[in-house]
Amino acid sequence: MNTPVVPGVEVLAAAGCRHPEQASQNLQRLAGPLHLASLQSILPLLLDRLANLADPDMALNNLERYADAVIDRGFLFSLFRDSPKSLDLLLTLFGSSQHLSDGLIRYPQDLHWLLEPGLLRRARSKEELIDELDGLLSRATSRARVWMALRRFKMRETLRIGLQDLLGNLNLTGVTQQLSLVADVALQRAYELCRAELVRRHGEPRCEGSSGNEGCGFTIIGMGKLGGEELNFSSDIDLMFIYEAEGETAGVIGPSGALIGRVSNHEFFARLGEGVIQAIGDLTGEGRVFRVDMRLRPEGRSGPLVYSLRGYELYYESWGQTWERMALIKARPVAGDPLLGDAFVKLVAPFIYRRSLDYSAIGEIRAMKDRIDTKIGRGQETFRHVKLGYGGIREVEFIVQTFQLLYGGGDPWIREPNTLRALQRLADRGHITTDQHATLAEAYTFLRTVEHRLQILHHLQTHTLPTDQDGVVKLARRLGYSPDRTPDPVSAFRQDYQRHIQGVRRAYDCLLREPTPGEEAIPSHPLADFLDGRADEGVVREPLAASGVADIDRALRTLLILRDGPPFKHTTAGVRRTLAALAPTLMEGLSLAPDPDLALLQCERFIEGVGSSAGLYDLFKQAPPALVDLMRIFGSSEFLSQILIRHPALMDLLLLPEQADHNRSGRVAEECLNMVAAAPPGSARLDALRRLKQAEEFRIGVLDLLGKADLADVSRALTRLSDACVLTACWLAREDLQSQYGLPSSGGFVVLGLGKCGAEEMGYGSDLDLAFAYAQEGTTTGGSRDVTHADYYERLADRICKTLTTITKEGTAYRVDIRLRPGGSAGRMAQSFAAFETHFTHTAEVWERQAYLRARPIAGDPDIAGPLIAALSDLIYRPIQAESLAAYITAMRRRMELELTREKSGERHVKLGSGGIVDIEFIAQFFQLAYGSTHPALRTHNTLVALEAARQGGLLADADVSQLRDAYRFLRTVQNRLRIAADRETSVLPQDPGRVNRLARRLGYRAGGDESPGQRLLTDYQRYTEQVRGIYEATFRRYNSGEPGH
Repeated sequence: MNTPVVPGVEVLAAAGCRHPEQASQNLQRLAGPLHLASLQSILPLLLDRLANLADPDMALNNLERYADAVIDRGFLFSLFRDSPKSLDLLLTLFGSSQHLSDGLIRYPQDLHWLLEPGLLRRARSKEELIDELDGLLSRATSRARVWMALRRFKMRETLRIGLQDLLGNLNLTGVTQQLSLVADVALQRAYELCRAELVRRHGEPRCEGSSGNEGCGFTIIGMGKLGGEELNFSSDIDLMFIYEAEGETAGVIGPSGALIGRVSNHEFFARLGEGVIQAIGDLTGEGRVFRVDMRLRPEGRSGPLVYSLRGYELYYESWGQTWERMALIKARPVAGDPLLGDAFVKLVAPFIYRRSLDYSAIGEIRAMKDRIDTKIGRGQETFRHVKLGYGGIREVEFIVQTFQLLYGGGDPWIREPNTLRALQRLADRGHITTDQHATLAEAYTFLRTVEHRLQILHHLQTHTLPTDQDGVVKLARRLGYSPDRTPDPVSAFRQDYQRHIQGVRRAYDCLLREPTPGEEAIPSHPLADFLDGRADEGVVREPLAASGVADIDRALRTLLILRDGPPFKHTTAGVRRTLAALAPTLMEGLSLAPDPDLALLQCERFIEGVGSSAGLYDLFKQAPPALVDLMRIFGSSEFLSQILIRHPALMDLLLLPEQADHNRSGRVAEECLNMVAAAPPGSARLDALRRLKQAEEFRIGVLDLLGKADLADVSRALTRLSDACVLTACWLAREDLQSQYGLPSSGGFVVLGLGKCGAEEMGYGSDLDLAFAYAQEGTTTGGSRDVTHADYYERLADRICKTLTTITKEGTAYRVDIRLRPGGSAGRMAQSFAAFETHFTHTAEVWERQAYLRARPIAGDPDIAGPLIAALSDLIYRPIQAESLAAYITAMRRRMELELTREKSGERHVKLGSGGIVDIEFIAQFFQLAYGSTHPALRTHNTLVALEAARQGGLLADADVSQLRDAYRFLRTVQNRLRIAADRETSVLPQDPGRVNRLARRLGYRAGGDESPGQRLLTDYQRYTEQVRGIYEATFRRYNSGEPGH
C-alpha cells in the first residue's frame, strides 16, 4: 500500500506558490504523522483554491499555524472534507490578511462563530453589536479585563467584517458602516464605564445655575472617516470631546460624612476624555481598540482636551479656519449625550455653511491640495498614493466638501457627512453632472477598496501601492484580479487604477483647479486685451458704446475695479486672466442688458460684496450663460440686484437654472412656515419671513426677465408667495397672543384677500388689500387675561399687519391696505361674519360690492370660510339695474382719470389712464355685477376669467374679448416691468426717451427700421389703449342709452 505524500514543488509552483519548497514543508507539518490521509482527501480542493489566492504561500503558512492552534486537528480535517466552504473561507482569509489570520489563530474557536448560519451573509445591527459587547463585558471582573473585552470585541468584529469584505458579501458602504458601528458601540461603552468610575469619586457634574440631581452632559463627536461612517480597517478615529457647560461636580460623602472629591466640570470631563482615550487607544497584549487622534479639536495638540459647548462657539466664531469648516462637515455624535451632540452640530452649522456663497474657500482648498501635492511629490509617490496622490481619494473629498461649503448654507439637504451619499445629493441638485457623479462615485469606491486591501494585509495605515512586482501581484489578487478571471491580473489592475485616477483628476481640474499663469486661453477681443493689461482703455471705448453704454468713463472705472480689485484687495495675475477670458461673454451680457450702465454698476457692487472675485470668475468660466443672465438681471432691475447683493447664495438660480425652473409654488407656504418657526422668537422671525420673500421674488423675477415665465406664471407665483407670507404672519400673530389671551372659545377666523391679491393677479410691488372676519362672538380662554372675540381678533389683525409691514434689517414684507373693510378706516379692523352680512345688506355702496368681487380666503381657518363667501356672494351679486350701474361706473371712472392721472399733460398711466388696465377691469366688473345673479359663471375673482364668461354668456363679442385679453396681458406686463425695476408701485410710463428705451428693452423690444425700441413700445401702447377705450366706450354707451344689445 502506497503512503500518501504531499505534492511536489512543481505542483505547488503551478498552484501559484512563489516558494514551493517552503509550501511543501508547510503541508508536511500540517498533516503531521497522523493526518496524511486526511490531507490527501482535501488536497485536490486545496490545490485548486490556491491558484486564485492572493498569496498562496502565506495561506499555507497560516493554515499550518491554525492547525497547530486547534485542539483537535482531526476534527478540523473532517470539517474541511464535509464542508469545503469552511476550507475556502479559511484560505481566503489566510491568503489575504496576516493581521486577521493572527487574530483567528490566537482564538481558533472563533471559526465556529464565523460558520454560524447567516453570520457572514448580512450586516449586523447596532443592537446586535451592543448585545455582543455587553456579553463580553459582563464576564469582566477587573479594569484590565474590561479593556481586554473591548479589544476582543473589536478583533472578532473586524474578523467578521474583513471576511465579508474579502468574500464579496458586503460592498464598500456596508464594510465602512459596519466598522464605524463597531467604533460607535465601543466608544459608548467606554464612555459609560469611565464616567461611572469618575462619578463614584467626584459625584455628578452639574451645570452652573442648575439645581437638583440632573447631570451635565458630555458628548463624543466623531470626525473624519468615523464621522462619515467610512472607517478603514486600519483607520484612526478622530474625536472631539464636548461638555455642556461650566460648573462643578456634586462631590461624594466621605468617611467623615463630609462632601469630598468636588472638582470643576472641566477637570472632570478632561479626566473622562483621558479615560476614554486609554480605554480605546492604549496598546495592551490584546492590541488596541482603535488609535485615537484628537488633533482636530480647537488649537490641535496645544489646546485643552475638552471644551464646553460655549468654548467651541467662541473658538469657531473667532479663530475657525477653512480646513476646520471642511473637517466639521463630517462631525457626527457617536457616543455620550445625543441631545448635546445634536446641539453641537446645530451650533457649528452656521460656521461651516455660510449664508452667502463663500468663494474664498475655493482658493484655500486649492492651496491645501497644492501643499499635499508638493509633499507627496517629494516622496516620489504622486501616482502611487491612493489617498493623497494624483486623482486620489482626497481629490474626490475636496470636490465634495468644496461644493458643500459653497451651497450648504442654502440647501441643508447636501450637508451630508458621507462622501458617496453627498456625491449623490450634489448630483441630484445639479452641482455636478451625471457623468461627473458616475466617474467620481466609481473611482471613490474603487480607490477606497484598494485602500482596504492595502491595510487589511498587516493592519498598517498605508496608502501607497507597492513598488515591487510581487507586492502588486498580491494586491491585485486581493482585489479580485485572479488568473481565472483575467489572463494578466496586474495589467488589468493597473489599467483600472489609471482610468479611475485620471477620471478623478479630470473632474477635479474641471471643477476646482486654478489655471497656472499663462495657461488660460485669452480670446482675441478688445476687452480681453484691456482686462489682461495688453492694451489701454482706448481699445474698449468703441465696443462699450456699441453695446449701449452711455457713461464710458464710469464704465471704465468699474472694469478696472473688476480687473484689479477694490483698494487694499488686489487680485492676482491668474484672476485677471480668468476675467479676460470671460471678456466676450461679459460684452454679450452688456449688449443684452436693457441698461448696460446700471448692469456694470450693480456688477461692481456685487463683486465687492462677495469678497472673492477669483472663485466667482471661475464659476462663470464653467457656466458662461450665468454671466450673461447676471448682466441682464443687473441691467433690468435694481430691485432684484439689491436682493442678490444682500444674498449672494441666490446666484445658484443662475448657475443652476433648473433650480429656478422647478415649480415650487405649492411648497412655498410650507417652507415659509418652517423657516420662520425655526428662527428664534422675535425680530429673527420677521427677518426670516422677509428673507424667504425676497429669495422667492428673486427666483420669480429671474424666470420673468429671462423669458422663462409668462404673465400668468408670474402672477400666480407672486400670489402664492403673498398667500404664504400672510399665512405665516397669521401663525406668528396667534403664537404671540396665545400666552396673554389664550384662544377663542368657538368659531374661527378668516383673512380675505382683495384687489390683486384676491384676484390672484399680484405683481411686483403690489400692496396687499386685506380684510379680517371672525365667525362668532364670545370670549377667549386659556390665557392670563380673557378678552372678547372682538378685542382678540382686533389685536390679531393688527399683529398680522405689523408682522408684514414692520421695517427690520431685512426691510419690510408688504405694504398692507385694510381700508376696504366695512366702514372703511372708521370700522374695526376685524369684524364678525354677521357684521359683514349686515353691511352688504344695508349700507354697502356699489364700489364696495365691486371691490368684494375679488374676495378670496387666503389664511386663517379654511373650514369656516365657505359660509362667509357664499353669504357675501349672494349679497354682492344680487340684482341691480344695468343702466344705473353703467352710469355709476362711468361716472366713477371719469373722476379717477381727472383726479388720479395727469394725462392731459402728456402722462401715460398704464393702470388708470385712458384705455388702461382699469378700463378692462371695469368692463369685466360691470358684467359681473349686472348679470352675476343670473350667470353663475361670472362669479369669479379673476378678470380674464370674467371676460371669458361674459363672452360665453353672449354679453361681449368674441373680437372684443380677444382684444381686451391681449391688451390686458400687454398692459399688465408693461406694469410689471415698470415695477420690477425698483420695487415701487408705479404705473406711469417715463417721458424721458432714454428711460422709455430702457423699459422697452426690458420688455424685449429691439430697434427696427428707423424706430428705437422705445418708439416701438409707444406705438404698441397707443394701439392697445385705443382699442380698449373704444370697446369701453361702446360698451357703456349701449347701457347708458338704454340699449344693452345682448
